[in-house]
Amino acid sequence: MAVGGVDVRLDDAAISAFLAGPAGPVGRLLARLGQRTTQEAKKRAPVGARDSKYGHPSGYLRSQIGWRLGRDGRGQYVDISSPALCSDANPFTPRGPYSLWNEVPGSAPNHAHLPAWIRDKEGPYLRPALHQIISQL
Repeated sequence: MAVGGVDVRLDDAAISAFLAGPAGPVGRLLARLGQRTTQEAKKRAPVGARDSKYGHPSGYLRSQIGWRLGRDGRGQYVDISSPALCSDANPFTPRGPYSLWNEVPGSAPNHAHLPAWIRDKEGPYLRPALHQIISQL
């Protein structure tokens, strides 16, 4: 297209790689922010007792937190999550969404019956990590 005597040609492939490719600057930024947020979430995640009788070793939740780049109809995104589940040995909520119940205290169905030492360790770790990284931008 001619604009003021200048011929401008858009390279759709280059624009797509810039905005939508995982190796482009947007993808690299999302990956960097995903890594930083994941590390911050791991610092904040509760750590169980070393001698847990409920089946998971100390640091299990932290070890399960991860990130991945994705793409949907709106563009690229980074997904930071934890697939951590309660152990089969957990008498309160076997195979329950351990990571969710720690992120949202009080959301476990048997929450009121959990020992206080377990309830006291619960607390959000992913959302505060995200807010921390966003505040540093």
